[in-house]
Amino acid sequence: MLLVELPVQQHRQLPADADITGARLTIRHTPAGPRATLNVSATVPDPDPRRTGPAVAVHLGWRRGADGIIAATWRSTRALNIPEEFCAVVVAETTRTGRLIVPATLIDGFARADQIRAQRGQATRALQLSLVTWLAEHGPIDDPRTPGGVLDAATVEHWRGVAKFHALARAWEIAPPADAKSIAALLLRWQRRDLKLRRGPDLGQRRHAIAARDDLYRRFAAMLASQAKTLVLDDLLLPELTAASVPRPRAAHKGIAAARSVVAPGRLRTLVTTAALREGCAVREVGRFGLSRIHGDGCGYENPADARYQAATVHCDGCGQDYDQDHAATALMLRRAGAIRHGARASTSIVGP
Repeated sequence: MLLVELPVQQHRQLPADADITGARLTIRHTPAGPRATLNVSATVPDPDPRRTGPAVAVHLGWRRGADGIIAATWRSTRALNIPEEFCAVVVAETTRTGRLIVPATLIDGFARADQIRAQRGQATRALQLSLVTWLAEHGPIDDPRTPGGVLDAATVEHWRGVAKFHALARAWEIAPPADAKSIAALLLRWQRRDLKLRRGPDLGQRRHAIAARDDLYRRFAAMLASQAKTLVLDDLLLPELTAASVPRPRAAHKGIAAARSVVAPGRLRTLVTTAALREGCAVREVGRFGLSRIHGDGCGYENPADARYQAATVHCDGCGQDYDQDHAATALMLRRAGAIRHGARASTSIVGP
C-alpha cells in the first residue's frame, strides 16, 4: 500500500456536528503534471431560519466599468457592514447600494490565457493547412500512428484539436519518412513551440484566474449570507438573454462575450444562493420582465423597449431624468419581493439633472 500526504485547500469549514459520509480522490493528468481533487460528502443539520436582518437584492451582469467588470449590483433595505479589506471590490455607492467588481488584475489573467490559446490555435491551423496541402500533392502515405493505416489530405483536414498532430510528430520524430523531410521538420517545429506554450509559466493562468474569481465570489456570498435575512434574485435566464441580444458590431459582441466569460454570472448566482441557504436566509426569486425599462428607484415609469438599454445610464421618458438601470432593477426587485412597499421611494441613484 502506498501512503501519501496531500495538501488540501478547503473551500469552507464543516460544522462541528457534520456527519462525513464519504470522500473521493480524483487525479487528473494535465500538461503541468497530475492534479488531485478531494471531494468530501457530508450531511449537516438544516440551519435555523434567519429571523432578523435586511433584504438584499442582487442583480447580476457583466458590464465593464472604470475599475473592472461589474459582476453584480446590490441593494439592501438596511446598511451592510463591508469589511475594510473588501471595499475595493465590493464598492458601496451609498449606505444601501453598491456593486461587486471583478478587478483588472483578474481580468488580465483571463486575457493572458485567451491570448495563449489563440496563439496555439493560429499555429495549429497554419500547420494543418500546410500538411493538407503537402498530402494533396504527395499523399496518401502510410500512417505511422496505426499499423496499416493511411494518411491523406481529407483525413487531416477534419482533425480537431492538437492531440493527433502531436501523435504524428512523435511518430515522425522516431522514424521520419524519407520522402517527407520538409513537412516533418515543420511539424516538429510546431510541436516544440506548442509544448513550450503548454508547459510555460502561463500554463495555469486561466485556472488560477478562475480560482481567484471564485474566491472573490465566495467571500461576497459569505458577507451577504452573514447579514441578510432575505436574498432577492431575478429569474433571469442567461441563454435567453444571449439569444435576444441586440445587433452590434462583431468586435462589440466579442467584447461582451469575453466579459461574460470572465464573470460567469451563473457561477456567482450558484455561490450566492448556496451560501444564503446554508446560513438560513430565505431566497426569493422575482420576475425579470421590465427590470431595466422601469424607473424602479424613481418615478416608476415603464419606458419602451428600444436600444437605449445598451448603455448603463437610461433616460426616463416619464420624469425626464437619467437613471442607472442596474440600480433601478434592484429597487424594483425589492418591491416585487415585498421588501419595499409600493409607493415608497428607494434610496436613489439618479445621475441626471
